[in-house]
Amino acid sequence: MENYLNLFHNAPIATSILKAEGFNVEMANPEMLNLWRRDKTAIGLNLLEVMPEIVGQPYVELIRSVFKTGQPHTETGAKVLLNSNGKMETIFMDYSYTPIFGKMQRPTALLIMGTDISEREINKQAIQQSDRNLRNLIMSSPVPMCVFRGENLRIDAVNDSMMELWLSQRMLRIKEVRHVLNTGVTYKAQIDKIDYTFAPIRDGLGKVSGIVVTGSKA
Repeated sequence: MENYLNLFHNAPIATSILKAEGFNVEMANPEMLNLWRRDKTAIGLNLLEVMPEIVGQPYVELIRSVFKTGQPHTETGAKVLLNSNGKMETIFMDYSYTPIFGKMQRPTALLIMGTDISEREINKQAIQQSDRNLRNLIMSSPVPMCVFRGENLRIDAVNDSMMELWLSQRMLRIKEVRHVLNTGVTYKAQIDKIDYTFAPIRDGLGKVSGIVVTGSKA
């Protein structure tokens, strides 16, 4: 038993056990206490006394549902509001609730595991906001502009100026867009008397995720 307790205590992922009776925190390793923004005095107490700020958030009802149905629950990218030293803090986490069954095959406790993914989620939201800003810039720009996304080179945004340019001349050849997607290097070319610039868009990992194309009549 001592070996199992050591494994639990030293697990690299936030882990805790919540008893069905009284919602008491039976065990919580340092990773979970850190995730909860609490210390070891939380162990043995009612979860809602330890973390009253979760009342009104969906997690209490989800825990009750797992105890009632015996069906595990998992979620990714969940938004949680926690009290951290008297200040409310928003974090994002991947977590799971897994029932532990006792006699009569009824859940008597819950294994809770979680991972703080706040940095990943904030970066994701920043990229999404950046994409929205780029789209707004393109759609409002008097300069002919468009964006291609993904390996299939889907047109993600194109403004009226670029549409007029394509209609008055000919649509650009895809091979130039594909070239920049593969090389990640800005490329300029004149196609049917139109000067095009193809510039890569990079994601948070530096990978080319799209191409911005601008054009003007030569």
